Amino acid sequence: MRPTLLLPLLLAACTGGSGVPLEVVAEVNGQAITEAQLAAYLERHVGDAGGALDSSVLSSLLDQLLTEELLRRHAVARGVVAAAATRRQAVEALLAPLAEEPVPAHEVAEYYRWHRRQLALPERLRLRHILVADASTAERSRQEILGGRPFAEVAREVSLDPSAPRGGDQGELAVDDLPSPFAEPVAALAPGEVSEVVRASDGYHLFLVEERLAPAHPSLDEAAPRIEERLRGERADRRVEELIASAEARYNVAVHADNLPFQYQGRYAHDTRR
Repeated sequence: MRPTLLLPLLLAACTGGSGVPLEVVAEVNGQAITEAQLAAYLERHVGDAGGALDSSVLSSLLDQLLTEELLRRHAVARGVVAAAATRRQAVEALLAPLAEEPVPAHEVAEYYRWHRRQLALPERLRLRHILVADASTAERSRQEILGGRPFAEVAREVSLDPSAPRGGDQGELAVDDLPSPFAEPVAALAPGEVSEVVRASDGYHLFLVEERLAPAHPSLDEAAPRIEERLRGERADRRVEELIASAEARYNVAVHADNLPFQYQGRYAHDTRR
């Protein structure tokens, strides 16, 4: 075989069927997104390279990566951030003006009027919790508490739960939100009562119900902070969609599905403009 005929075969071995290098899984305006970059993104967001996830989830995560890159480019082009900014910094900068805009009082009142029933607070508990590794420590701790030692003091000393520095304080929890292994023993406790030792897959647990809070229907003033937070979230979601549409109209996105280790079925699969 002549050398001039061998060269295309060697090049083909390093590229996919479209002539794109095999390591390139997508491009944003000609800038390559490699399989290594995608793997690193998955590592940050789901804790591994995505091997246990199905194609639909992996497709969504790739779309998320591409969308963030689109928004980064959009922010740089508008002078909102410097060219060296990360994708997260770009998105935060684009949304920052929204955080400074107050939510109009009439919108809060209107939301309250239409969603009053959904804003009702269910029955809640103020709860403390201790987690230890063995049954003997759990039972000894329980006896100390029953003997008059403060639950919070014991929690700070022996608990393995992240709440230990706070004396096991779990804050305010809805009864219906209690994890299933704990729901029944906790729901049966009266205020000030300590549970029996509850065994679970992660160790041995003790609970103290400090207070039971009855269902409540908050007033407009009481509900306003929750409503404002929800309306800001909805406004941010709408703004993100507007920014994405603007960025997509400006920049080309191409996904090289043949180079992906999963079946791509995401946002950019059938866009004929790309």
